[in-house]
Amino acid sequence: GWEYIMDYGQWSLSENAFRKAVAFDSSFVIGKSLVGKISDDLNERIRLLNEINLEKSKENKDNQLLLEVTLATLELFNARDQKQKLETNIYSNFKIAENNYREFIHKYPNETYIKAEYIEILQSNYGSKIALDSLHLLTTEKQKEIPFFISYAATLESDLGNYKKALLIADKFNSKINDTTIPQPYVLYASIYLKMDSLSL
Repeated sequence: GWEYIMDYGQWSLSENAFRKAVAFDSSFVIGKSLVGKISDDLNERIRLLNEINLEKSKENKDNQLLLEVTLATLELFNARDQKQKLETNIYSNFKIAENNYREFIHKYPNETYIKAEYIEILQSNYGSKIALDSLHLLTTEKQKEIPFFISYAATLESDLGNYKKALLIADKFNSKINDTTIPQPYVLYASIYLKMDSLSL
């Protein structure tokens, strides 16, 4: 599920994978939280949020670190779709995510996709330069070759105005994917060209 969404932009396949995991093990609370995070069904998200809140205390500390972040995201999604006014301190969730993910990835440095989300949070909190430096510093040599980190490096370079470098990295990403049915290389090129103000490209 993580690979489908982060590496290839295939949201439907990702959702199917998360749902398959939960169907296989109905006590898989992290899996439930991921279904909730990707679901566009408000009623389902409300139900899952309630279930997870009842079950989370039974989870180990590592799982609770991840659940705290995902639950905050679900609360945001549900409030938005119910047109509820968000609390003024709701953006503190970004700091919670940063702290929780940092603790998790330093304990599990070979875990890839929580690390990817952590670097995305760093970009939200501190900007693209910090995120790019963190990507280079925190990823293992094996992780540097994972499609998400290649494409995200290109995105961050283009944010910083390094368009030539960004396009070279995008070419590497496209060659690695090597599948015209996968949308993500097109999305990456388009995002770079947009920042370059090259609408026709």
